[in-house]
Amino acid sequence: MIVVHQGTVAIRLANLFRPDLTACAKLVWLETFLQPDTMSPKDRRSPTRIQRVLGMSRPTIRKALSRLDQPVEPKVPDALRDLINMEVTVFRDLITDNTVPPMARVIYCVLFGLAKRAKEKPNFLASYTSIAAVLDVQPRTFRKSIRKLIDAGWLAIHRPTKKATLTISFPNPQLALERAQVRRAQRRLEKTKAVGETLLRQYLDIMDEDADYKDDYGPPVLTNTLTNERLDFDRYYAKRNIAIEFNGPQHDGPTERFPEQVARKQIERDRIKQEICKRQQINLYIVRPEDLSYRRLYELFRKVLPLRNLTGREPILRFLDERAAAYRQAIRQIRQRAQQVSTT
Repeated sequence: MIVVHQGTVAIRLANLFRPDLTACAKLVWLETFLQPDTMSPKDRRSPTRIQRVLGMSRPTIRKALSRLDQPVEPKVPDALRDLINMEVTVFRDLITDNTVPPMARVIYCVLFGLAKRAKEKPNFLASYTSIAAVLDVQPRTFRKSIRKLIDAGWLAIHRPTKKATLTISFPNPQLALERAQVRRAQRRLEKTKAVGETLLRQYLDIMDEDADYKDDYGPPVLTNTLTNERLDFDRYYAKRNIAIEFNGPQHDGPTERFPEQVARKQIERDRIKQEICKRQQINLYIVRPEDLSYRRLYELFRKVLPLRNLTGREPILRFLDERAAAYRQAIRQIRQRAQQVSTT
């Protein structure tokens, strides 16, 4: 992996021209350029990890990995053969922006290569149809993808007349990055029932530079010896010996959603986890709803995790803080109702 500067990554275009690959498979290949050098071979091919990065289903990822293992020659016009070995620099957040369809993200990367060749081969930028032919996609598909990129702020295209050559520009991506981050966060929160846990993970994803972790995972020692039940942490940093758990109100007692029997089992699992962590010297950090804000989480983790400089990330932090405040208010109401029930 060749990182050019913060927020960007150098990618090779070769597999983007393979006729046998779907757009999703090509995107899975692009994800390999985001992987840190320290990542294990097993984690590199983990469908669960890739799903978290790209936002596609695990069966689709497994099919893509299987297809990528098969060597197939890229297909491009003879005049553009050098595109196969070309490297272009794109923004990491473009690859991971799952609010933009996979085909559009692939097209964006290829357009970078074509733009670099525009002076030498202007004919390939003469029209949407000519560019679609290079990509071996239908012009209608290409136009739809371009519209998605323009709407998301990743791309700008100017054509003064119908017969003029297209002028493609790649705007300062700051606004696009901000919008993409907020859209991704909003989509994840809309899909989950575990709002507090999801908020915590999104804060950590933005704040923490260390990508060497596993979610919903526990080491073999994290087993309930009485029931032989395998327990897990919300987030686990094996090399740092750090575990992070989010404890919502059900970890303190029954609520409207979690009856007494369910809450009691949860509290017992928490007790066992804490005992195992103490015995195995695993540093366990428990985050509660009242901890869900950027300032509070920064204070909790600034001495144990490598936190990023978040200049330019104000919009996503503002969004998360607003959603976290609403969540904390909802939890306060849940606790008040639970207390009223327990006293009647």
